[in-house]
Amino acid sequence: IAPAAAFARLADEAAASDWPVYGASAELEGGPFLDGFRGFLSRLRASGREVVSLRQVLASRLAAGSSLPRCTMAYGAVEGRPGAVSLQLFEV
Repeated sequence: IAPAAAFARLADEAAASDWPVYGASAELEGGPFLDGFRGFLSRLRASGREVVSLRQVLASRLAAGSSLPRCTMAYGAVEGRPGAVSLQLFEV
């Protein structure tokens, strides 16, 4: 799949999710996939999503006294991504 198409699919899935999280790496999104990643960020913003760090989400939730969503995580492989990545297994 072409990088632009992959990022478009990710943006569409994030727009439909309550808690989308994407782990970007300087080696990929900051290098050979930079143009696609810029398009991904633009598409997210156009869908009304705000792009923030997980640190900002945590600080905001804790300041509001809100609990954080919980789920079971594991490391695994994702087609097209090198190495192991964190995966959400299911809601608990």
